[in-house]
Amino acid sequence: LYTAVGVSAFAKETGDLRWRVPLCQLSPTATTQTRSGIRVLSATPLVQEGVVYCATNAGVVAALDEASGNVRWLMRYPHAFFHGDRGGWQIDAHDDLSFFQHQYGPHFNNRPPLLSGDLLIVTPADSDHMLCLDRRTGMVKWSNFMPNALHLVGQLSTGELVVAQSIPHTASFGEARIELYDPQTGKKLWEFMPTYTSSWAFMGHQPGEKKTERVLGCPVLARDDKLYFCTIAAPPDSSGYNGGENPVYAEWCL
Repeated sequence: LYTAVGVSAFAKETGDLRWRVPLCQLSPTATTQTRSGIRVLSATPLVQEGVVYCATNAGVVAALDEASGNVRWLMRYPHAFFHGDRGGWQIDAHDDLSFFQHQYGPHFNNRPPLLSGDLLIVTPADSDHMLCLDRRTGMVKWSNFMPNALHLVGQLSTGELVVAQSIPHTASFGEARIELYDPQTGKKLWEFMPTYTSSWAFMGHQPGEKKTERVLGCPVLARDDKLYFCTIAAPPDSSGYNGGENPVYAEWCL
């Protein structure tokens, strides 16, 4: 039992299959053996100058010839694993898409690769790294460990990469932030942490300026480089745990 992942090309006039190329396959792990397959959310390919760049979200990034489907290069990266805090669970990122979703969730949300000059930026949903590859060879230029990343939003007109950091499916104080990265080096250049003013006082939580927990949805990067996004903050409930009845929603423009 395995799930195969690949790329197919069809004639836009007729829908006839032009070529189909398998790229990788996933075998079951301990938590997928009772299911008929493994869920894979492949990203939309990026087509540029006769080359199809594909992030499979299944351990492989590939570049293929647009006309023939011939593989120009293929690179592999390791899957991310989540380590549960109850019972010693070790959960593959693909299992996680339907198993323990309320606690873990995928890392990056699904999006096509991004080209920046001769660099290809990919954020696989089954990896906890943002990867920068040479678009011609697939060689890794840099790799950033980003376990709380959620969205590679896009690229500013001045070249910086915009990333939204957050923890999906949970509320954890102080995890929401917007960051800019240098595409050449992967170095973080700047970050913004949204805050709100709280009047809550209970079990050690004091009123004042607090950090928001999550970026809701995918931020929108406009042509004038303005960034629009929403956040949520969940003050503690009567038991002292965040996730109370009156969450604070906010809209932002940077």
